[in-house]
Amino acid sequence: MMQLCRDLSVGLARGHVYDMADVWDKYERMCSEMGTCVPRSYQSRRSTFYSAVQQLVGPKASYVRPLSKGSLLMYPGEKSDFLISKTLTKSRQRGMFSSDSESTEDEDGGVIQFAQGNAFQEMAHVALRVRQDLLNTPGHSSTWQGLDQEHVDQVIPNSLYLLLRMLFGGIDVVHEGIEEDNSVKQTVCSIAQDIVYAVSNRRKLTPKHVGLGLALHQATRSEALLDLFHAANHTIGIDTVRRIDTTIAHNILQRFAENGYVYIPDNIIKERMIHCSCDNIDVLEATLDGKNTFHCTQMMVWQRGPAPQQRQGDPDILRSTA
Repeated sequence: MMQLCRDLSVGLARGHVYDMADVWDKYERMCSEMGTCVPRSYQSRRSTFYSAVQQLVGPKASYVRPLSKGSLLMYPGEKSDFLISKTLTKSRQRGMFSSDSESTEDEDGGVIQFAQGNAFQEMAHVALRVRQDLLNTPGHSSTWQGLDQEHVDQVIPNSLYLLLRMLFGGIDVVHEGIEEDNSVKQTVCSIAQDIVYAVSNRRKLTPKHVGLGLALHQATRSEALLDLFHAANHTIGIDTVRRIDTTIAHNILQRFAENGYVYIPDNIIKERMIHCSCDNIDVLEATLDGKNTFHCTQMMVWQRGPAPQQRQGDPDILRSTA
């Protein structure tokens, strides 16, 4: 394990990115060559192996998992030798902010300078790549339907998600093995949807902007408040809310007529067991004549969802890249 982590540290110092599934395969080969056994705790629970690697490598590495549920990735952390050597230097680097008349020697006697030109070029390349992916990714087309995490993942390019996930730090993902911190993921997805909506000049909808706009208008009935949120690019506009409300009303009336003038919600699936929960509602007013009392029976209809799919092992897809 120590030799494996030393090799990883050397690669991280050179800017390499590693697929943790490949790291596991490398560890198994090293154990086989050395004639040692792989600990059972590593074999039975892969997250134990990930945690051991994270503890030995330390802050030199960060971790992230793509939205596509692929393998866990290891990349140079904020305290890695690669980032330190790329951003801090003892001599002024020539770049797009340097002129030919400027000397490349350290004129300040060892004062650390920032390589602005190289950093700007790298940021420009990343921004152009993410923007191209944003333009090629379709927006949310289900309007008021499909306001869930699955549809959120469909409107966010992987490159944008990975960029934001790295900005928020990626070490915490190791502690859960193959699962991410949901609070961090929700924050990243919320910001990513704002970027999708803004870059498209409000032409591409997202589940966040549709759902938040409908919920805000339904809760407050305030057009001025909705316009305020829309001006900040957080929700759809009032005109879009009205169109969606009209579409929902027509859909309810249509289903009401098709089902013998009984409304059946869209999420009730045919030929699946239906459960009903009933309860009485009694509001007894303290009046002499006994009037103004309320007696009713409320019934809730629900169905169990499909069985969760078993998570497969991490596929061996990505390889170490510089």
